[in-house]
Amino acid sequence: MRKHLPALLLAALLISPGFGGVYAQAVKPSQTATIEPSGEAPSKPISAAEQRVFLDNHLANLAKTANVEYSFKRSGTLGDNFEDKVVLHVRDGGKEKGRLVSADFLSGKSTLKLPEIPNPQGNPVVLYFLERDVREMERITKGKQLFFRKRIRLALADIDQVKPITVRFEGRDIKADEVRVQPYLNDPVMQARAEKYEKKAYIFTLSGQVPGGVYQIQTTVASPDGKADTPLVDETMTFATLRK
Repeated sequence: MRKHLPALLLAALLISPGFGGVYAQAVKPSQTATIEPSGEAPSKPISAAEQRVFLDNHLANLAKTANVEYSFKRSGTLGDNFEDKVVLHVRDGGKEKGRLVSADFLSGKSTLKLPEIPNPQGNPVVLYFLERDVREMERITKGKQLFFRKRIRLALADIDQVKPITVRFEGRDIKADEVRVQPYLNDPVMQARAEKYEKKAYIFTLSGQVPGGVYQIQTTVASPDGKADTPLVDETMTFATLRK
């Protein structure tokens, strides 16, 4: 039988409308959800991918107060390309509230307004990135946000192993874990509604040696001709710097 997912994961991919579209109540593992909001019957334990992406203590290597900056780049042959940044703000809310986390997610017309998350353990920048992604998918395909959230959640639930890799960080090689999923692959709804995005891939690269635990999150839609250097859409958020 599948264990009930902690509220952090539920918030990430099965959130109800409201609070700007994201009810991101990331909590410590001791505070677990008792209801599966999807209405689906429990089936199997939390997967290694779910654990690594959402539930590991990504923020363990941060001080109580910190600002983590990420670069954000959108490129490809579809839509408008741009470069921007995401800044994750971590502050001390005291004994009652614990650590409080918010973000300045992009700027100008691309700004995404998101709620502050109390006492998170996983890095909320993952939730914020995915929230923007599902809103964009809704806008582009005219589908429903819940459909995309559910497909991402189910795809991660099927990954029982993460891939150990090496990445270049601040002039040296460090160990990291990669989780890669294609949530819409062979999905008849996507084939009928937005075939271009059927093979969209989500790549999470995580490392405890990177402040905040998240090295990079990328989504990419390959070009039909298979040329890796000319994707239809590529959105990549990468750790840039840690500021006090």
